[in-house]
Parts: sequence; structure tokens; C-alpha cells
Amino acid sequence: MVSLEDTEMKFGFSIACGGHTELLLACVKSIRKHCGDTAVAITFDGFEAQDEDLAELRSHEECWYDTFTKQRGISAAWNNGIKICIEKGCDAVVVLNDDTEVGQHFLDDWDEFFKNHQNVKIACSLDRLTAHTVIPRITKSYSESWARDRLPPDIDLASIIYHDGLLAEIDRFRNDTYSEFAHCRMNGACFVMTKQAVDELGLFDENFVPPGCCEDSDMWLRCLTRFGPNSMGTFTRSFIHHLRSVTISNYPREWANSQIKKNSELYRSKWPRDKWGAIEDWFSIVNALPVGSDEPPYPGL
Repeated sequence: MVSLEDTEMKFGFSIACGGHTELLLACVKSIRKHCGDTAVAITFDGFEAQDEDLAELRSHEECWYDTFTKQRGISAAWNNGIKICIEKGCDAVVVLNDDTEVGQHFLDDWDEFFKNHQNVKIACSLDRLTAHTVIPRITKSYSESWARDRLPPDIDLASIIYHDGLLAEIDRFRNDTYSEFAHCRMNGACFVMTKQAVDELGLFDENFVPPGCCEDSDMWLRCLTRFGPNSMGTFTRSFIHHLRSVTISNYPREWANSQIKKNSELYRSKWPRDKWGAIEDWFSIVNALPVGSDEPPYPGL
């Protein structure tokens, strides 16, 4: 039997799209630009994409799309894409929001990373938020308040900080003294799940209602419970641009807020000691759990 160490890992992308097709197309273009003909599975959640957008997607090799005629939420959409990627023979799946773009060299080091860190089952890429928690010098130089005081109001702050400032700064630290892996520093906009994680943890909990919220934090705690505190974190040599909170802006605010409240209540019922994904609480939770148990001790945390 050939081990994963002797072969090159195959990666796929699962992207959930709730209506921002212009962002989705930019996301797919960034994947094609920086990752070549990698498998991409897109799920449109509750809406029909325009013919010209579908034609654009069909022009890419190894790109599949599916449509839920009724909205089912981001958990179901991500799950659908993950299953497609696994069926296509992928060893790991990059799970993306549609308001993201992958950076240069995005996939270059993931294969080596997972082979060198076989205890890691789920890892996220560095973006503006996680960069500020992982690399202290970037916080000082490229905080949003620092930039806003020095830029005209019509300038796209996110693009300036990421493309002209943060990305260049991060790139200087790729081989610096900072660790390439920051344990338990996660974000739900872009993360990579190994096939082992999918096989042993299952997929995202579809009881979290549309449009979504808390399904990622739920998965993090399931992973930590099953594999221990070194099983997740941020890989600091892989970068994305994330617009943040754009995906949910496509929905009526009152309805979205009521749905988020339902999801937060479900999450707290499953993980009553965690403050809705507060990262600083995870270590205390995980340290009290038996590592390797198949069933997380759900309400007894």
C-alpha cells in the first residue's frame, strides 16, 4: 500500500454561494490563477445562477456546480462540495466562503505541511484577522485604524491593507522566526480539511439553519475533542483575502439575525461552556476532555 508520504496530495475546493456570483467568479479566477486546474465544487444555495455566470464556470477545467432549489444553509452547501471533492479522489478539501480570494502560492506548501504535521486534521489560511493575532508586528504596522487615518475615504480599505500592506509584510515573514503553525487559531472563511477528518468527524451539522452561523465553531470543537489540541490551527504560509461579513449581507437583516440566534442557541446547547466560539475557552475545554473519544461528551462539558 502506498502511503500519503510517498505521493503528492490532491486538493479540491468546496465553495458555498448564497447569491454573490460576482464575488464567486473572482474567487474561482483567483484559484485558477494561483492553483491551476484544481478540482472546484460550487454549490448555489437556494438560487439559480445566471446563464452567463454558469458559462464562465463551465469554461474552467475540473469545475463542477450544483444548485439547491430550496435554501439549505452553508453547512449543507459546504457538505455537498466536500462530498464531490472526495468522490473526485481528493486527499484534502479547501472549504471557502464566496467572498474570498486565494493569495499567490496558496497551495504551494500545503502538501509538505500536512506530511510534516500529521497530527493536524483541519487548518486555516492566514487572513487579515488571523494575521493580527499570529504576527504581532503586523498589528502595529497595518491596523485598520492606522490606515484609515492616512487614506482618503473613497479608498477600498480592505484592498489597501491586504494587497499593498499586509500581504507584502506577511511575505517577508514566510521563512522568519515565527512558527509556520499557530495552534487553535481558526477562521471559518477558508480552512482545509483532510480526508481523515471527514472520514472520522463526518460533515458539518446541517441542524444549523440557513444562512448559517456557528457550524464552523461546532466542527472545531468536534475536531479538538476527537484529535486533541494540536489538531487545528493557522498555517501562516498560506494567504487569503476575505472581505468579511459580505456573504450574510445578501439576506434581510431581521431574518438573518433571528436565524443566527437560533444557531447560537443550538451551539450553546451542544457546547455550554464555550462562549460561542471564543478561542481562549477552547484550551480549557479540550484539556478536560478525553482525547480520542468517538463521542464528544456533549452536554457534560
